[in-house]
Order: sequence, then structure tokens, then C-alpha cells
Amino acid sequence: MINSTASDHTALTPDQEPPDRGAERSAQSHDSPGWVTRRFRANPMRTAWVVTVISFITCCALAIAAPLTARGFVLYATDTRPLELNVIDGAVLVTTARTRDTQAVVSRAPVSEDQRVATDEKSSAILTFYADEKAQESLATITLYNNASFLLTTARVPRFSYSGAADRLSLYLEHGRIRVSPSHRSARPLQVVVETPHGSAHLPDGSYSVEVRNEETRVTTRGGEATVIAGGQVVIVLAGERTRIAAGQAPDAPQPVEQDLLGQRCFARQPGWLEQQELCGRAGRCSEERRHWHGAGDHTGWAPGGFLLPPWAGRRACRNRDSPGPPMWTCATSTHSTSPSTCSWSFRACKVRGCKAPSFRWPRKSATPTSTAWSVCGHRASTISISILRGPGPCATCKRSRAASGMPMNLPISSNS
Repeated sequence: MINSTASDHTALTPDQEPPDRGAERSAQSHDSPGWVTRRFRANPMRTAWVVTVISFITCCALAIAAPLTARGFVLYATDTRPLELNVIDGAVLVTTARTRDTQAVVSRAPVSEDQRVATDEKSSAILTFYADEKAQESLATITLYNNASFLLTTARVPRFSYSGAADRLSLYLEHGRIRVSPSHRSARPLQVVVETPHGSAHLPDGSYSVEVRNEETRVTTRGGEATVIAGGQVVIVLAGERTRIAAGQAPDAPQPVEQDLLGQRCFARQPGWLEQQELCGRAGRCSEERRHWHGAGDHTGWAPGGFLLPPWAGRRACRNRDSPGPPMWTCATSTHSTSPSTCSWSFRACKVRGCKAPSFRWPRKSATPTSTAWSVCGHRASTISISILRGPGPCATCKRSRAASGMPMNLPISSNS
């Protein structure tokens, strides 16, 4: 038997507990349920509904998203299709935009996206965009002329044949001239876009010429219908027309491809100029507006004047507002020559002055012919001599003269004589 006193036991402070009591309390704290668990256990039906609704929403989302994702991938997945470069003359430089690696091509080479193709003054090339890897179906051809450069931005075709998406070809023409000829043969559409520093051109099937100069872009349509966009405006360029895009401006109105080779444009059709076909008394349009001979502001040297053209039926009457008087025809013979003298021609044109429809009669007295010469359009090298004849005679004389000369009768005639 062992006796122990109080001094043999160590006294415990109030903050200290026996080891077995602390472990027991810790186990009880872990076994006790949390607030969420107690709430779910208190209302099991609510818990079941929450789980059911969440499961239903997840199932519906997967049922809708999975087919749509698969369908979108099949319809819109694309593959890159490099262009085939065939060098015609010289050496063509192909540069990768990211790595700046440059190679000189003298025969054939593929051109992928983000690659720049450039020619010098002695080289040219043709690039072909194929629909398949076997190069059997050509979608478009690009002819690269001398001193030209463009960056191929997009050359893609749909990955699956089930897709109805368009084949896409887009490039950025930096400078020079190219000819683009899209010609797809399948039912799938083709989108060809040529961007320049001044605008963009959307080119369907046809043949187009795009040229970039220092301050302008020119788009010419040989076949097809080009859509030119610049400055927030859209211009449709039909076959046989051309347009011009100046820096920071909207496209010009389409003009014919053929350009006048004359130094001055006095024989061009301008607003306010009168054609001989109307002046010689044919059943033309009745116009109530006053017309001036000089037309545009750059055609200097013509004396001002005007008249009202009546209908041939004679329901309305007209008189020369500047010099009213009896009905009178005024005819003119025009001789044009260029300097240096390479070609010359002459023709006659008529106009009616002070007419009162339907009576087109000539005065019985013949007038004295007069002759006057002007410098036209401000060009010193071009002059036009006009002899104004006033007297009896049928207007058919003018028509025969016009047919014999073969020149369009767009020449304005002075009202002074």
C-alpha cells in the first residue's frame, strides 16, 4: 500500500484540461452536422427537388449543346489551301510575314496564308487557288504583273463536303497591278476580296483588274460585277466599266473602260450640251429647261445662249429666250485638227432658233455666212474653226453630213453669228 500526499500531485491550472477530455470534445465537434446538412436533413423533400431540377437542366443543356456543337463544326470547319505559284518571268520573292524568311522562286512554289508575294520590274507570275489538294478544280487565278506586291491573308475551303460555307480568298494588294479571275464550278459559293490601302473590292465570277498607285486605287471590270467599298460608300462596277478610289475618299462613279485619246474633251458628252439628233428636228424629248451651249465650266470660248426644244407633235411652242424672232435654222461646219497634225475631220450640225412648233420653215432671205475661230477647252494645241451658215435648206443635209463623217454630233454651236 502506497500513501501519497497532495504535494506529490502537480496542480492543474484552469486553462489546462486532461488529455482524454480534449480528445473527446474534438471528436464530438467533428461528428456534429453543419448548418447546410442540418437544413437538408430537416427538409428532405426540398433537397430532392433541388437535385432533380439541377439534373434536368444539365441534361437539357447537354442534349442541345452537343448536337449544335457537332453541327457547327461540320458546317464551318475550314482547312487552309495554299495557292500554287507559277513564275512566268524572272524570280518572284515569297516572304513569310511572321518570321521574315524570304525565298526566291523561279519555277513553282506553294504560297500559304500570311505570306507576301512580290515581283520586280522583270518578273511576273500566276497564282492559282484550288478547291482540292489534288489541284483538279480551280477556283480563281491571280496574275501578278511587274513591280507588284500583295499579302495573302485568307485562303480557306470547308473541311467537309457537307458544308455549304463559301470558299474564301482574300489578299491585301500593297502596290502594283494584278488581274483576278474567279471561276468556281461547284454549287458552293466563292468569296474573293481584294483589299488595298484605299478600299476593298468584292469580286464574284468574272475578270477584274486592280491597280494600286501612290494615292489611288483603280478597279476595272472586264467581266462580272465588282462591288467596291471605300469611305463608307458602295459602288457597283459592271462589265466594261472602271472606277477610281482616291486616298481618304469614296469611289468615283463608274466610267467606261475606253478612255478618250484626244488631248481635249470638247467632243465628249457633257451636261447641257445638245446633240445633233435632237437639233435637227427628230421626235425627241420635250424639255422645258433652259440649256446653255457652253455646258461645263472648263469648256471656255463658247458664247452663251439657249433655247427650248419642242416636241415634234407641236403641242408646245418654244422661242429663243435670248433673241426672239422668226423660226430659223443655224448650221455649222466644224473642222478639228490635233497638234502635231495627225488627224482631222469636219462635219455639220444644226440647231433651231426661235422656233414655233409645228411649223419649221426657213426664212426666204438668205443670210451672209460668217466665220469665227476660238481656242477650245484652254488647250493651245487644239482649235476649232466654225462657219455659221444661215439660210434656206433642209435639216436632212446635216444628217447626211453626220453619217458621212461618222463622228458623234456632240459639238456645241455658238448662238452668236
